[in-house]
Amino acid sequence: MSLRTLDAIPNIKSLHWPKRDYYASFSTSSTQDRPGNEAQDNPLLLRLPRELRDMIYIHFLSAHRSAPPSPPFSGPRIFRLEGPAHELKTQKDIAYPVTIAQTNVDALLQTNRLIRSEVLELADMRNKSTSSLPADLDIMATGYVLYPLWTRLPLLASQNTPLNLTVRLRIFSPEAFRAQDGPPRRPCIASHGLLTLLNQFITCGPAFTRSGKPSDSPTVIDTLTIRLVNYDIYTPRMFPPAVHEMVRMCKALSLRADVRPSLRRICVVEEDAERRALGAVEREWGYDVVSSCDEEELVETTEIWAEMGFALEADAARFGV
Repeated sequence: MSLRTLDAIPNIKSLHWPKRDYYASFSTSSTQDRPGNEAQDNPLLLRLPRELRDMIYIHFLSAHRSAPPSPPFSGPRIFRLEGPAHELKTQKDIAYPVTIAQTNVDALLQTNRLIRSEVLELADMRNKSTSSLPADLDIMATGYVLYPLWTRLPLLASQNTPLNLTVRLRIFSPEAFRAQDGPPRRPCIASHGLLTLLNQFITCGPAFTRSGKPSDSPTVIDTLTIRLVNYDIYTPRMFPPAVHEMVRMCKALSLRADVRPSLRRICVVEEDAERRALGAVEREWGYDVVSSCDEEELVETTEIWAEMGFALEADAARFGV
């Protein structure tokens, strides 16, 4: 019996991605909530030196979890629903997790005022000292279904802080990576699913929920890195064509003028164990997103890109809850 449960009901609270703007009204100048100053009254955390507490906070501010080894161990999932609310259609190309990277940031910030002050102070220092923050998305591709899972999200990130998004795309079977030939030559289904995820992340954040309101300012991705890993032991010769199709899609995406405000650079990296064993270096392709392109070409390709899931619209290709 598979350990994977589809059509589960998402927990809206567990899909919440805490950002610094949500806690703007929190006080950061108060002292801790406790009656006395005796050392024995301190919580165990506050008995540690501030340097050690900061190390704990830094680890906490980057929500980590391990990726499952294969789709049967991916946990509860739900397929996305697409279309108007009165005629939603199930699209079984993406199996969404019902939670994002687990965090108890609200509980930590409500422990007492001193801890809250220290955590928010450290988050503000981190947001100001870096030009971008890392985020990691693991995607398993088997058949025609993608299984995404956030393995790292920067908690309490500022609304206007760009992210460096690394997508580790593990290919267990290559069927979805075969390009659809014919005029016009459309991308493979795997590209469609990946662009849908990217569109949702930019417009709605990592939760991908229909009930949540779209962000007033879309998420900005400084560098999108797609790392392709071959897990297919039956048809390994299909991996190079899959890499070729992904490189082709990313190059085409970089030429989209309407992508520029939300995405600045795209990189594709091929992780090949056999090539690495022979001492070969990883192959990498990088493209800077252009600031402008031919207006006629943009209009002609808009509908095709919208069908692929990348429309930069808040209501595009989200699942209902």
